Parts: sequence; structure tokens; C-alpha cells
Amino acid sequence: MSSDPPEKNNTRSTGAGADEQTPLIAQPSDEDLKSSSPVDVETGGNDDNKTSAYDEDGLAEVTPAQSPYTSNEEVGGFTKGCFVFFASITTVAIIVLACMSASQIILLSKKHLPFLQFSLRLYILVFCLIFMLVELDWPPQIMRNLPTNNWLMRGWMYSFLGLVGMEEAFAVLVSDSSTSNILGSDLISIFVQISSWGMVAIGVLYFALGLLCMRSLKEKVRKDYYAAKDKHRRQQDAPNVQV
Repeated sequence: MSSDPPEKNNTRSTGAGADEQTPLIAQPSDEDLKSSSPVDVETGGNDDNKTSAYDEDGLAEVTPAQSPYTSNEEVGGFTKGCFVFFASITTVAIIVLACMSASQIILLSKKHLPFLQFSLRLYILVFCLIFMLVELDWPPQIMRNLPTNNWLMRGWMYSFLGLVGMEEAFAVLVSDSSTSNILGSDLISIFVQISSWGMVAIGVLYFALGLLCMRSLKEKVRKDYYAAKDKHRRQQDAPNVQV
């Protein structure tokens, strides 16, 4: 004698007497979830801000919309703008330091200089050459460990050299006032004064940027700029693969 297998009761009792029964809801399996079509999940009012995907467990995965303030275009523009700004400061500083060095060489070329004036001008020339290497960050293993890496200290030293240069310009006029080469002394004094004022201006700018802790921003911007530039170069050098 054969008997049919008992059917599963898809109900459960909710009361004491089991008079009321609630049907059980069938749960879909993982295969059903993965084989089903993805559901678009809106993340914004714009159609561009939508994404649809399932993760490894078959659950809908929501990717937040990209913020308009962190787009690649704006980040790239900000990085490039800051890079150009800091590079311009470095370029102007190198030009001013070169002019200051040239003025000291001109002053050193004078005959019969007292030992004190000769030593002072030689010191300023050496300092200007060292600061030019600092601005170029060469060699980086040495220059990054110098006290001038602090922009507050660098600005103070630039301003000090500028003030010394102004005193030298005045000394040139006083020492050559009794000679016949007054026109040449005036031109030299003007050149020294312009170089000195440039040194003071760059020093004040570096000091202000140091107070604002802008050196860390410069390092970050320079790192991001060269990383993006290297990535773009590698993409250009990569061979075109036809599918």
C-alpha cells in the first residue's frame, strides 16, 4: 500500500488555539538575486548621478553621487593654479637672488676695499648662491634638511640680506662722492637698491606664507601635479589596443 508524502504546511499559528494562520513568504535564493536584472538606484535628480550594481552577496550596491566640488576638472584646475603660483614665487626669488649676487660681484670688483666691506659682500654673495640652490631644491637630500626649509626662517633671512644691501647702496654713494665717477656710482647704487628691495619683498612674502603654513600645501600640490603629469604621459605612451 503506497501513501503520498505529506504536504508541507506553509502556515504558522499565531494564536493559542492555532485558529488564525499566517502564510509564510518564500525567500529568494542567492542565485535568483544574482540572475535578476540590476535595479537602478537614484542618487540624485540628474540622470548622470545614477548607478546600478550588485555586490558579491547579490545585494544592491549604492554608489554615492560625485560631489560637484570634488570633480576631477576642479581639482586639476586648483592644483595647476597653486603649482603655477608657487613656481612663479620661486622664479621671481631666483631672479632677485641672481641680481643681488651680481650687485655684490660689482661691488667686490672695486679696488682698495677695506677688509670689513670685502668680507661682508663676500658673505652676502655666498648666501645668495646658497639660497639659489635652496630655491631650486638641489640637491634635495641636503637642501631639505637645512633650516631655510622653514619659510619663516627663509623670509627673515631674505629680508635681512635686503636691508644689508640697502646699507651697501648708501655706502657706495658716500664712498664715491669725492670721485669723478659719480654717474657710475649712481647706477651701481640704484641697481643694488632695486635688488635689495626685491629681497625684502620676497622675504616678507615668504614670511607671510610661512605664517599661513603654505609650505605643506606647496609640497602636496607639487606631488599631485607631477603624479598627474606622469600618469598622463604614461597614458600617451601606452600602445592603442584595438578590441
